[in-house]
Amino acid sequence: LFKGSLMFKTYESNQTQNWTAKSMLFLISLIAGLTMIFWVKIQSRLQGIQIRLEYLYLPAALIFAGTFAVVTPPFSVPDEGTHFKLSYNISEFGMFDKSRTYPASIGKLDSSFIFLNFMAGNKTTVDFVKSKFSLKTEPEKRYPIIATEYTLPYLPQSIGIFFGRIFSDHLMYSFYLGRFFNLILSVLLIFFAIRIIPGPLKLLMLLLALMPKTVFLFGSLSYDAFTISLSFFSIALFLYYAYSHENQIGIKELLFMAAVVLLLLLLKPPYFLIGLLFFLIPPRKFGKIYWYLLAGIGVAVLIALFWKIIPMTNDYLARIEPLPVVTSVAPFSADSTSATTPLYQPDLQIKSIVSDVPAYLELIFKSG
Repeated sequence: LFKGSLMFKTYESNQTQNWTAKSMLFLISLIAGLTMIFWVKIQSRLQGIQIRLEYLYLPAALIFAGTFAVVTPPFSVPDEGTHFKLSYNISEFGMFDKSRTYPASIGKLDSSFIFLNFMAGNKTTVDFVKSKFSLKTEPEKRYPIIATEYTLPYLPQSIGIFFGRIFSDHLMYSFYLGRFFNLILSVLLIFFAIRIIPGPLKLLMLLLALMPKTVFLFGSLSYDAFTISLSFFSIALFLYYAYSHENQIGIKELLFMAAVVLLLLLLKPPYFLIGLLFFLIPPRKFGKIYWYLLAGIGVAVLIALFWKIIPMTNDYLARIEPLPVVTSVAPFSADSTSATTPLYQPDLQIKSIVSDVPAYLELIFKSG
C-alpha cells in the first residue's frame, strides 16, 4: 500500500521497490533457507569447531540494533522526546540544578516528528530526516523540564550527547550519538552476561537478548536499554557465582555483587528483586556460614537504606519551587517550541490507584 515501503511502522523509503535494504533482506532469507536445506552437510563440516555464543551475539546485536538506530525516525520510540530532554540536561550537568531546563529547539525538533507518534500508517522519508540536521541547538532559549530522580539510566545517552555538543551545534548529531552510546553499553553488558552465565542457559539468554523489542530499544534513547541489559547481566552474575564459580567467594566478589544491586536500585528501584538471586549461592562457597549470613543481611540493609532515600529525594524535589510552565497556542504545530503541561503525573496516578485498588486490578485483568 505504501510505495517503496517494507511496512516498517514508522519508516518509509524514498527509493524504488528494489531498494538496497529490501535486496539485503531477500539475500539474508535466501542464505537462511539454504542453510536449513543443507544443514546436515553443514553440521558435519562444523564438527570440532566451537562457536562461543557471546561472539555470535555481538555482531548480530550491533548490526540489527544499529539498523534500528538509523532507520527509526527521531522520537518514534515511546517517550523518546522526554528521554532526549532529560539526557541533554544531564549532559550539561543539569541534575545539580534545582531549575532543570532544556533548549527550546529540542521541542521544535520533537514536534516536527509528532505526526508519526502511534500512527502505524504514517511514514516519513530520508530527505525529511536529513532536512532536520540543519536545526541548531540555540541553548540560550530554554524551557523548564520536570525534575526526575532518575539520572543513572541516562548516563550512556548523556555521554554521547555531550560529545555531540562538543563537535557540533546541530541537534541531530547529538541525538544520534546518544542513541549509539546507549546501544554500545547495552550490547556490551549483554555480551558479558552471555559469557559468564552457566553453559546450559547461554542459548536461552542469547535468544532473549535478540528479541525484536529488546534490540529495538537498544537502538534508541530509552533508559529501558540500560535497565534491560544490566538486569540480564545481574541475573547472569548471580547464576555464575551459584553454579559456575569454583573458588571461594571473598570480599571482592561480595562488593561486586553489592555494586550491581546498587546500580539496579539507582536505575529502577523494583529491580532490586533480582538481588534476591543472591540466596541461590550455596553457603559453602563463603567458607564460613556467618559470612553468608552477613552478606545476606548486607543485601537487605542496602535495599532498605536506598528504599528510604528515594522518598527523601522525592520530598526534596517536591519542595523545589516549580518554574512556570509555558503553554502554546498550537502545542501540536510542527513549528512549536514550547513546553506543555506534562501528560503523566505519577503522584495523581498513585493516589487514584490507592483510592480504588479493586478497580485498578480489574483494569489490569481486562487489559491482559
